[in-house]
Amino acid sequence: KSRSLTYRVDVELNDAGLEIAGAWPPPGVGIRKTAEYLRWRYARSPVLNCRYLWQFDNGVPVGLAVLHFDPGARTAVLLDVTAATFASDRCTGIILEIIRQARAHAMDMFATHCMSPGVEAGLRRSGCGRVTSDLGFMLYSPDPAGKKLLTEAKHWHFMIGDTDRY
Repeated sequence: KSRSLTYRVDVELNDAGLEIAGAWPPPGVGIRKTAEYLRWRYARSPVLNCRYLWQFDNGVPVGLAVLHFDPGARTAVLLDVTAATFASDRCTGIILEIIRQARAHAMDMFATHCMSPGVEAGLRRSGCGRVTSDLGFMLYSPDPAGKKLLTEAKHWHFMIGDTDRY
């Protein structure tokens, strides 16, 4: 079956979309993006100017990126990405569409902070560079298996929207 990735940008999160995206499991150690979390963190934020970029595979929703447009700084910030799976073509496709949307909204810069192997690979394939960051995470697990997952960043999925930076 051939793949047809398409995209749609919404200015609001509707309940049906929230339920779909909220059911996707995180790809590793990270915050589960339930419908309630997405509504609280982004849709109800008094300070964020969010756009919600949906990715569809043959008409089925498979990814959601949350963007914040800061017209004063002329910067588009990728706050979050959640998906049914983090396949490389889907990650690269959604990153390229984010960049296209940033340009369409006259943003001069695209920025994010992520600790997620799938998203990082998509960013690199899309030509994004990397700079040093002072953002740190403190994680805890009382059991040895959980501690091993927490100490190996290849298992993580954290985005800047998971922090208090925005």
